[in-house]
Amino acid sequence: MYFGAISTDIKKSSTLWMNFPAWMKNSVRRTNNVTEYVFGKTKTEGIEQKQLPNSPEGDAYTFFYQCEDQDKLIKHVKRVGHILQNVYKTGRDKNILKMKNKEEVINNISDEENLTFVMSEEFYQAVFVRVGVAFSDIAPIEYKYELESFTPGDESYENVHKYTSYWESVIAESERAEAKGAPYKDGIGLTQENAKVIIEPTTDENSSFELDMVIQGDPIKVPIERLAYNTCIRSYTINGKESEWLHDLYSLQIAHPVGRCST
Repeated sequence: MYFGAISTDIKKSSTLWMNFPAWMKNSVRRTNNVTEYVFGKTKTEGIEQKQLPNSPEGDAYTFFYQCEDQDKLIKHVKRVGHILQNVYKTGRDKNILKMKNKEEVINNISDEENLTFVMSEEFYQAVFVRVGVAFSDIAPIEYKYELESFTPGDESYENVHKYTSYWESVIAESERAEAKGAPYKDGIGLTQENAKVIIEPTTDENSSFELDMVIQGDPIKVPIERLAYNTCIRSYTINGKESEWLHDLYSLQIAHPVGRCST
């Protein structure tokens, strides 16, 4: 059995939260939604996948994969990483994960004294995500834990939730790849144990993925980056107006999305 993992984290998220708390609340929700959407829609036969139960930790995710075919696993997990980067880029290009201009920055900033600073780098005005990917033939450590939940005001009600998660091996290595070498855009960081992090650029070829749809009775293929935002943030508006890019898609009365990732 062979193992892979993907870890993601927003670059300079603490700075973004400090300067744009309201904007970040919505942007992190959108980022998390599309991240989980891509993870679910790219599932492929023959590869087991799991979102770690403690994900997201704020805006950071870890996804775990295992497969008996090493080449298939590597090809698939790397592709998912590139698909994620393409989806995040689309969100910025459409001003869903990026403030459109200086006026929008001023309208959202918590303290205008920091305006010059936040205008100095593109990642202080938008969501950019580092994506780390790792592979190994050593299984990560499996551990189990329980969490209790209570209904406020009702001490007699109690639920115990049991979870299974993983650590070390590819989990730790994908986090290292994300934090210690992955670019914040246009690529992913790749590594394995005792190896340097290598940057693999994201291209149209390695990040393209389409979902099979049925619209008004006709089968079509739609790029995942369009469906991800349409599905996860239908209510998104720009300056009080519905985004035309999104409106064009859901005015088609989309039904029954089914996605497969060919590896």
